[in-house]
Amino acid sequence: MPTFIYRLLILLMFFIHHIEQKILANATSLSDLELSKIVEQQNRLFKGGSKWTETELTRQAQEIVNLYESYLLEDSNNTHALILFGKFLRKTGQNEDALALFLRADQANPNIAVVKQELGNYLVENDQPMEAFPFFLMATRLEPNEPFYHYNLGNFVFLFENV
Repeated sequence: MPTFIYRLLILLMFFIHHIEQKILANATSLSDLELSKIVEQQNRLFKGGSKWTETELTRQAQEIVNLYESYLLEDSNNTHALILFGKFLRKTGQNEDALALFLRADQANPNIAVVKQELGNYLVENDQPMEAFPFFLMATRLEPNEPFYHYNLGNFVFLFENV
Protein backbone atom coordinates (compact mmCIF):
# COMPACT_ATOMS: atom_id res chain seq x y z
CA MET A 1 0.00 0.00 0.00
CA PRO A 2 2.71 2.60 0.78
CA THR A 3 4.20 1.99 -2.68
CA PHE A 4 0.88 2.85 -4.28
CA ILE A 5 0.59 6.09 -2.27
CA TYR A 6 4.21 6.94 -3.05
CA ARG A 7 3.61 6.46 -6.80
CA LEU A 8 0.39 8.45 -6.58
CA LEU A 9 2.21 11.33 -4.87
CA ILE A 10 4.96 11.30 -7.52
CA LEU A 11 2.34 11.33 -10.25
CA LEU A 12 0.50 14.19 -8.55
CA MET A 13 3.72 16.20 -8.15
CA PHE A 14 4.54 15.62 -11.82
CA PHE A 15 1.05 16.77 -12.80
CA ILE A 16 1.31 19.93 -10.66
CA HIS A 17 4.73 20.72 -12.12
CA HIS A 18 3.36 20.22 -15.64
CA ILE A 19 0.45 22.58 -14.95
CA GLU A 20 2.80 25.21 -13.48
CA GLN A 21 4.99 25.05 -16.58
CA LYS A 22 1.97 25.53 -18.85
CA ILE A 23 0.85 28.54 -16.82
CA LEU A 24 4.32 30.07 -16.99
CA ALA A 25 4.53 29.41 -20.73
CA ASN A 26 1.17 31.06 -21.30
CA ALA A 27 2.14 34.03 -19.14
CA THR A 28 5.24 34.58 -21.23
CA SER A 29 3.31 34.28 -24.47
CA LEU A 30 0.60 36.60 -23.13
CA SER A 31 3.30 39.09 -22.23
CA ASP A 32 4.82 38.76 -25.70
CA LEU A 33 1.38 39.16 -27.24
CA GLU A 34 0.76 42.33 -25.25
CA LEU A 35 4.11 43.75 -26.36
CA SER A 36 3.43 42.86 -29.99
CA LYS A 37 0.08 44.70 -29.80
CA ILE A 38 1.89 47.83 -28.62
CA VAL A 39 4.33 47.52 -31.52
CA GLU A 40 1.43 47.06 -33.97
CA GLN A 41 -0.21 50.23 -32.66
CA GLN A 42 3.12 52.01 -32.96
CA ASN A 43 3.50 50.87 -36.57
CA ARG A 44 -0.01 52.11 -37.39
CA LEU A 45 0.97 55.49 -35.98
CA PHE A 46 4.06 55.75 -38.16
CA LYS A 47 2.34 54.45 -41.30
CA GLY A 48 -0.95 56.33 -41.09
CA GLY A 49 0.13 59.30 -39.05
CA SER A 50 0.55 61.61 -42.02
CA LYS A 51 -3.23 61.54 -42.50
CA TRP A 52 -4.00 62.51 -38.90
CA THR A 53 -4.25 65.90 -37.25
CA GLU A 54 -1.51 66.99 -34.87
CA THR A 55 -3.91 66.53 -31.97
CA GLU A 56 -4.69 62.96 -33.03
CA LEU A 57 -0.98 62.18 -33.53
CA THR A 58 -0.21 63.46 -30.05
CA ARG A 59 -3.08 61.48 -28.55
CA GLN A 60 -1.99 58.27 -30.30
CA ALA A 61 1.65 58.76 -29.30
CA GLN A 62 0.67 59.40 -25.68
CA GLU A 63 -1.46 56.27 -25.69
CA ILE A 64 1.52 54.23 -26.88
CA VAL A 65 3.70 55.77 -24.17
CA ASN A 66 1.05 54.86 -21.58
CA LEU A 67 0.91 51.28 -22.88
CA TYR A 68 4.69 50.89 -22.66
CA GLU A 69 4.76 52.39 -19.17
CA SER A 70 1.99 50.06 -18.01
CA TYR A 71 3.79 47.10 -19.54
CA LEU A 72 7.02 48.05 -17.79
CA LEU A 73 5.22 48.38 -14.45
CA GLU A 74 4.57 44.65 -14.66
CA ASP A 75 8.07 43.74 -15.89
CA SER A 76 10.45 46.63 -15.32
CA ASN A 77 13.56 44.83 -16.58
CA ASN A 78 12.10 43.40 -19.78
CA THR A 79 14.91 44.32 -22.16
CA HIS A 80 12.77 43.86 -25.27
CA ALA A 81 10.20 46.33 -23.98
CA LEU A 82 12.87 48.78 -22.85
CA ILE A 83 14.55 48.69 -26.26
CA LEU A 84 11.30 48.99 -28.22
CA PHE A 85 10.08 51.83 -26.04
CA GLY A 86 13.45 53.56 -26.35
CA LYS A 87 13.37 53.27 -30.12
CA PHE A 88 9.83 54.66 -30.18
CA LEU A 89 10.88 57.63 -28.08
CA ARG A 90 13.87 58.28 -30.36
CA LYS A 91 11.57 58.33 -33.38
CA THR A 92 9.38 60.86 -31.64
CA GLY A 93 12.33 63.10 -30.71
CA GLN A 94 12.46 62.28 -27.00
CA ASN A 95 16.13 61.34 -27.02
CA GLU A 96 16.86 61.92 -23.33
CA ASP A 97 14.01 59.65 -22.26
CA ALA A 98 15.12 57.08 -24.83
CA LEU A 99 18.65 57.18 -23.42
CA ALA A 100 17.32 56.44 -19.94
CA LEU A 101 15.53 53.35 -21.29
CA PHE A 102 18.60 52.13 -23.16
CA LEU A 103 20.68 52.55 -20.01
CA ARG A 104 18.11 50.53 -18.05
CA ALA A 105 18.23 47.81 -20.71
CA ASP A 106 22.03 47.84 -20.58
CA GLN A 107 21.94 47.53 -16.81
CA ALA A 108 19.48 44.63 -17.01
CA ASN A 109 21.58 42.85 -19.65
CA PRO A 110 24.95 44.32 -20.68
CA ASN A 111 25.32 41.86 -23.57
CA ILE A 112 22.81 43.23 -26.08
CA ALA A 113 24.42 44.65 -29.21
CA VAL A 114 21.49 46.83 -30.26
CA VAL A 115 21.63 48.63 -26.91
CA LYS A 116 25.33 49.34 -27.38
CA GLN A 117 24.57 50.63 -30.88
CA GLU A 118 21.82 52.93 -29.60
CA LEU A 119 24.05 54.28 -26.82
CA GLY A 120 26.80 54.94 -29.38
CA ASN A 121 24.32 56.69 -31.69
CA TYR A 122 23.16 58.91 -28.86
CA LEU A 123 26.72 59.92 -28.02
CA VAL A 124 27.56 60.72 -31.64
CA GLU A 125 24.40 62.79 -32.00
CA ASN A 126 25.45 64.73 -28.90
CA ASP A 127 28.96 65.51 -30.17
CA GLN A 128 30.73 62.86 -28.11
CA PRO A 129 32.29 60.62 -30.78
CA MET A 130 35.25 59.54 -28.66
CA GLU A 131 32.90 58.23 -25.98
CA ALA A 132 30.77 56.50 -28.64
CA PHE A 133 33.54 54.43 -30.20
CA PRO A 134 33.69 51.72 -27.49
CA PHE A 135 29.93 51.17 -27.79
CA PHE A 136 30.14 50.58 -31.55
CA LEU A 137 33.07 48.26 -31.01
CA MET A 138 31.17 46.32 -28.31
CA ALA A 139 28.20 45.92 -30.66
CA THR A 140 30.42 44.23 -33.27
CA ARG A 141 31.95 41.98 -30.63
CA LEU A 142 28.59 40.99 -29.19
CA GLU A 143 27.11 40.23 -32.64
CA PRO A 144 30.10 39.44 -34.86
CA ASN A 145 27.94 37.97 -37.63
CA GLU A 146 25.68 41.02 -37.94
CA PRO A 147 26.94 43.12 -40.87
CA PHE A 148 24.95 46.20 -39.82
CA TYR A 149 27.14 46.74 -36.76
CA HIS A 150 30.34 46.37 -38.79
CA TYR A 151 28.99 48.79 -41.38
CA ASN A 152 28.19 51.36 -38.70
CA LEU A 153 31.60 50.91 -37.09
CA GLY A 154 33.25 51.43 -40.50
CA ASN A 155 31.20 54.57 -41.12
CA PHE A 156 32.09 55.84 -37.69
CA VAL A 157 35.83 55.30 -38.26
CA PHE A 158 35.63 56.98 -41.68
CA LEU A 159 33.69 60.01 -40.40
CA PHE A 160 35.69 60.55 -37.25
CA GLU A 161 39.18 59.36 -38.22
CA ASN A 162 40.65 62.84 -37.63
CA VAL A 163 39.02 63.41 -34.23
